[in-house]
Amino acid sequence: AYKTKKYIEGVRSLKPGLTMMIMHCTATSEVFPHISDSGPVRKGDMLAMMDPALKKAIQDEKIIITTWREMMERRKQIK
Repeated sequence: AYKTKKYIEGVRSLKPGLTMMIMHCTATSEVFPHISDSGPVRKGDMLAMMDPALKKAIQDEKIIITTWREMMERRKQIK
């Protein structure tokens, strides 16, 4: 899908270092359009994040998925 392709391109273009990628994955409900008009974009993000092709690209690029807590722990080890 289009969003998966875009995320894979983004992942493959990353330079070494820390990168934060934000996505808003949402399975919209019937009330979501009353909250935001971003439902289709958010659903696209969700589907991309569930796509095995994106997971493979992340693994192929040896990207470490982490949390802020883990990142801070890694940083403390370097100092």
